[in-house]
Amino acid sequence: MPFYSELPDLNNSVIMDLDNRKTLLIIFGGIAGHMGLPPFEFSKILTSIETDKVFIRDVNQTWYQSGLPGICNDFDGIKYFLDKLICKNNPSRVTFIGNSAGGFAAIALGHLLGIDKVVAFSPQTFITRWGRLFYLDRRWRTQIRNVYKHTRSNNYLDLKRILNISANVSESIEIHYCSNHRLDKKHAERLIHINRVNLVSYHYGDHSLVKHLKDNGKLLNILKRSVSSTD
Repeated sequence: MPFYSELPDLNNSVIMDLDNRKTLLIIFGGIAGHMGLPPFEFSKILTSIETDKVFIRDVNQTWYQSGLPGICNDFDGIKYFLDKLICKNNPSRVTFIGNSAGGFAAIALGHLLGIDKVVAFSPQTFITRWGRLFYLDRRWRTQIRNVYKHTRSNNYLDLKRILNISANVSESIEIHYCSNHRLDKKHAERLIHINRVNLVSYHYGDHSLVKHLKDNGKLLNILKRSVSSTD
């Protein structure tokens, strides 16, 4: 398929496979190379799921805070871009999926846009200076410095704040995480009391949980359920 031939191109921040199907699946990639997955995460495993698909990659590696090159320059720009895309295609169901930093974006944008379903794997739920200091989260220091250097607004650095103040409420936000990974557990469980957030914990996988779920055959079933209208 011509669409899949574009996936290896490292210059692309957005790849679309749109054919007026009823369900739209938007997938947000994480930090490049961290998980050993394809440049556009989930692209291979999703070939068996018949939906419209949009793969998004954070080329700037700033948790999507500095936008998508050639499309927009900030997080608000991504929100506007996706809102227009969804309205134009008018699907009956929209699902956002993301891993790690992509999970952060999927939750934030999914909630702000009021989409039907969000599935996030090992997401960060904050990238604030205070939060990282308080929880002793020292991961991705280079990328985090770029976040603070290039971010135009502090409005989209903490998912708890976003989920609490936004009027839009997505149907379901599902967070998969490893309970034995100290930081992923802290990030996930600080959202435990927020309405419509469903936490799914595992005792294995660490921050590479999504790869383990793929290897043991559970990931495909999770993704299939995420696009089902009966979910």
